[in-house]
Amino acid sequence: MQPSTNFMLRLLLGLAVLTLGCQSLLDVELPSFFGSESEPSWPHSTFVPPTKRTQILQGQPVELETYHLSPNKLTQIEIAVNGQPLRSEETAGAAAFPAGLLNVQVRRDDGGLIQTARVTPVLSATTQTVSLVIVGTTPGSYDLSLVAVDEAGQKGEAVTQRIEVVEPSR
Repeated sequence: MQPSTNFMLRLLLGLAVLTLGCQSLLDVELPSFFGSESEPSWPHSTFVPPTKRTQILQGQPVELETYHLSPNKLTQIEIAVNGQPLRSEETAGAAAFPAGLLNVQVRRDDGGLIQTARVTPVLSATTQTVSLVIVGTTPGSYDLSLVAVDEAGQKGEAVTQRIEVVEPSR
């Protein structure tokens, strides 16, 4: 192969990779990206990787990532366990998930952890990543759900992952 032809092929390949890497996630064909054949609701949320069940050992922390996107700016991400918010003082007195069963905390941008029923994006953005640190204190099955809300008040479908807390083998 001629040196100039080799150079042109490498240049075209590099430009193609750069172009694909710079595209917005909203440009990606979401149904095939998230493994669903139907159109997603907006705003849209998913666990990364998109699994339905996670098994953890009692007392051992596990970190889960979630990704949320919307054509409008996101205003909050609501967090619930078994359909109940994590903290009642943030939810106008609604019954909160009982403490002592499953500890769910959000990792802040500075690396610190906070227990909250809502994550409010710091910047006005159409995408948000939320890292959750989970410690199962009582064996059992728990449904962890997150719902993204955008500035138009639209709530996306809840993304849910079953957390199964098991006792360590002796």
